[in-house]
Amino acid sequence: MLRFTWRKQEYVIPIMLILKALVGASDKEIFEGIMMQDYDNTFLTDRVELLLRSFKMYAIHTGEQCLEYIGDKFRVVLGMPDDWTNEALGVWLVRKMILVHLESARDKFRMLL
Repeated sequence: MLRFTWRKQEYVIPIMLILKALVGASDKEIFEGIMMQDYDNTFLTDRVELLLRSFKMYAIHTGEQCLEYIGDKFRVVLGMPDDWTNEALGVWLVRKMILVHLESARDKFRMLL
């Protein structure tokens, strides 16, 4: 889970949702990025597989779907204009709340891995 604060309220988002929203990464890309060729580490392998399997309950597969989901869930909280799409809200939230010191989504993705 990834935790952030917005207007003195604390929110938690599944890290897999953020990783997929940043670059639209596949499960395989996320798995290999976290494992970094250390497939003998069964503890880490089991935890990453658990994260990937638990994310399947959201039935979200693409980066755009992740951004739309984030935007939909945080629309009221963020207080942004009503004419913004859910995807635009998701992009804004990821850009402003997640690793704000990094500009590109790919850099944020690599840092989270």
